[in-house]
Parts: sequence; structure tokens; C-alpha cells
Amino acid sequence: MSVPMLPRKPASKRPEYAPPVWQTVGLVLGAAGLLVGAVLLYRVLDTRREGILKEIPTRSATPRTLGLAGLHYDRQAHVIVGRVRNYTGRVYENVSVRFELLDAQQQVVGTVADSVTAVAPDSTWRFRIPVAQTATVRVRLVHYAGTPEGGPRKGVDMTLDV
Repeated sequence: MSVPMLPRKPASKRPEYAPPVWQTVGLVLGAAGLLVGAVLLYRVLDTRREGILKEIPTRSATPRTLGLAGLHYDRQAHVIVGRVRNYTGRVYENVSVRFELLDAQQQVVGTVADSVTAVAPDSTWRFRIPVAQTATVRVRLVHYAGTPEGGPRKGVDMTLDV
């Protein structure tokens, strides 16, 4: 007895593609990934452009409280710019910074300071201090401090040339 053979199906000559919905979803996800990458890259490059970025620790064994960053002295505009960051969950009151102004012979020709009433939790105070002494060629950070809400005043005395 013989078994009847069925005719073979011809092989498909064109490849099968995913439904258009999946193609669209893949394209959208790829574009979103590129956009997120571009935004992150912009933020990194923008941070580097802000000037000399110096993170200055508070010289304590405890976790960070106040940090200083972005210090820069613009000789053409005669201005000191920078940021004080509050890394805690508490308000810091009476936050201040103080700089010495140095001439070409590295002699102190004056001091400038700035302060703010309060820096909110997890936020940044951006300062801009005009320098009246045009003989100033360098500035030196000598002190920054703040009072945490309900706590004693914390300060850091240092010598840091900017």
C-alpha cells in the first residue's frame, strides 16, 4: 500500500518583518535613548564650562554639609563667582564666604565677603562678588561658614588660591 505524497509548499521568497507597531516602538525608544544621552552629555560639558570646578570638603568626618564649587575669578570683569551647596535636609542660615585679594607681588590688598540669609535643603546659593581693587590679580578663599537650623555655627578656615 502506498502513502499519497502531498505537494511541497514553495519556500517564501520574501522575509517576514515585524508588524509596523513594533518598528515604531523600537524607533521611538531608540530616539528617546539618544535624547537622554545628549542631555546628559550637555550637562557634563556645561558643568565643565562654568570655570574651575573645585569641590572643597568641610573637613569633617561627618557626611557633607556645605560644599563650595565653581570658584572663579574673572580678571576682566573684576568679579568672583562660585556656588555654595547645602547637601543636607536642613536649612543653613547666615551662610558666608570671605576672600583675600592679592596683587602681583602676592601681597594682600583687601578682603571681600558675601553672605545670604539662608540656603534651603538640597539647594545651591550662587554668589557673585565685585572686586573694586583693580590691582588684584588673584583671590584667596580664607573662610566659609553657615549655621544649620537648630545647631551650632559650622565654618571652615582655609587658604585656597582661586
